[in-house]
Amino acid sequence: MEMTPRRQQMIDAHVAETRALMADYAFQLNDLVRFALSAAQDKPLKVYYPMDPVNEAIRNWRGLSQKLARLAAEVEATTQRLGVQPFDPEAPAAGDPPQR
Repeated sequence: MEMTPRRQQMIDAHVAETRALMADYAFQLNDLVRFALSAAQDKPLKVYYPMDPVNEAIRNWRGLSQKLARLAAEVEATTQRLGVQPFDPEAPAAGDPPQR
């Protein structure tokens, strides 16, 4: 593989963006875990209607499902973009701008 400054910049940018997004997704996953743990705890609230706890559980499932689907869509879009090499390492560097 012929290494040029442009190719090195592409590699560095790809790695930096990957690391930043991985950290961001880790925080988002942490938020989902905290949401699920909070929803799993027994809440000693006053029940005004016998189905109130069931309705709250349904809302929690919907909320978790929506948040998880949104995160999965973001990860899939990122994978489509960053899940490939930024250039073909076997191709000659002729397409790169000439060095001065």
